[in-house]
Amino acid sequence: MKDEAPEGYELIRREPGEFAEATGWFTLVGPLYRKTGLPAGQSAIRFFAGPKFRNAVDQAHGGMLAAFMDTVLVHAARGEGVPGTFVTLSMTVNYLSGAPLGEWIEGEGKVLRAGGQVVFAEGHARAGDKLIVHASGSFRKITRG
Repeated sequence: MKDEAPEGYELIRREPGEFAEATGWFTLVGPLYRKTGLPAGQSAIRFFAGPKFRNAVDQAHGGMLAAFMDTVLVHAARGEGVPGTFVTLSMTVNYLSGAPLGEWIEGEGKVLRAGGQVVFAEGHARAGDKLIVHASGSFRKITRG
């Protein structure tokens, strides 16, 4: 398994007590690595499609790809200058090709529009040069209290 950060990326971590850390989210879907130095409203995140993500036909599971794209788009929203916690209002995922095991999957997201507490974003993921998934969605900033 590839668990070292690719060059130009950092491991996505959450502090103890934060929701994602408390629920074990990043343990289940990770490790995930975020590209550093991107402009506001953009994100790039990678994960290594190891055996724990295998589906019945030896590809990365579509549910993992949907969860991954949700994370990619939320990270783009957080970079738009609306820091905080976001919940997904809606998300459409289009699977374009199988995602092979044993490869890095890279997702890129960008904000299309931000207004008030709602951000609209879209993105895609590739395995090497192969486009495997496209997603778009709307996300609401929430305040936990």
